[in-house]
Amino acid sequence: GVKLNYRARFGTVIPSALFSVYGSAGSSTNSSTVKQRIRIDWNHPLFEAEAHVTLQSLSNNDLCLDVYGENGDKTVAGGSVNGWSCHGSWNQVWGLDKEERYRSRVASDRCLTVNADKTLTV
Repeated sequence: GVKLNYRARFGTVIPSALFSVYGSAGSSTNSSTVKQRIRIDWNHPLFEAEAHVTLQSLSNNDLCLDVYGENGDKTVAGGSVNGWSCHGSWNQVWGLDKEERYRSRVASDRCLTVNADKTLTV
């Protein structure tokens, strides 16, 4: 199990013209033990070796490169990549590898590709 120790402090704030002072009135300490198994998915994109990057538009700060995918499936090869409102989900996070390729975090076996018609896919 995991033992948690916690302490709560309480008191009052004494205001003044230039600053305020915190006056401690006491504290309470307690602990509890929680039995829980923790499973770590080492294959999760969070543990990839490359830096996590978000590719954001310079002309519109609220647009990020987003893996849309074919028919909404973000893991299908050749999936569409478009500008979308930035929300920070994994389909907008990329890994910059040592060969300077941007790898998709939702399909880590594929890289950002610029096609002949200037569209982007993974």
